[in-house]
Amino acid sequence: MSDGRKPPTAPLWRIVFDAVERESAPRLEALTRREEFARLIAYTTRFEATMRRDGARRLQRFWHFWNLPAYTDIRTYAERLAAVERQLRDLAERLPERE
Repeated sequence: MSDGRKPPTAPLWRIVFDAVERESAPRLEALTRREEFARLIAYTTRFEATMRRDGARRLQRFWHFWNLPAYTDIRTYAERLAAVERQLRDLAERLPERE
């Protein structure tokens, strides 16, 4: 710079981050390209989905035990209500035609 000021330098955390990334990135990229890594991710994803389904079933049984609606019940009622609202809207649109 011509006015005598120094160009801004990166903060220390950024310098450290860049240095660590430069060293670790090639190794991590090589690791993530391995078939074992892909299998591990697939297994983890299936396991998570299984746990979510199992948890949802257990929670549903818990709510039903106390005679309360579960999320699936509420979703079903909301879908039915939306269908009734659509039917009412269709009937309301047809009323002026009959008069």
